[in-house]
Amino acid sequence: MAKREPPDVRALAQRHTRAALRTLAEIMQQGSSEQARIAAADKLLDRAHGRVRAEGENAGGKTLQQLLEEDDAS
Repeated sequence: MAKREPPDVRALAQRHTRAALRTLAEIMQQGSSEQARIAAADKLLDRAHGRVRAEGENAGGKTLQQLLEEDDAS
């Protein structure tokens, strides 16, 4: 079992959340390799929708196709 970080370390790390998300988005769009772009996209999706628990299902119970259709509709 992973040891939990003390709250002060977590708070310090959380200060960089926005910058980290911006960096992931930039790598996803402009990364020098396909592997880097895919990894960044995967991390962003995990944070936005939760990790996939079972094939075709995210934490909200929607498939990837449903998420894409919702995004296209907005």
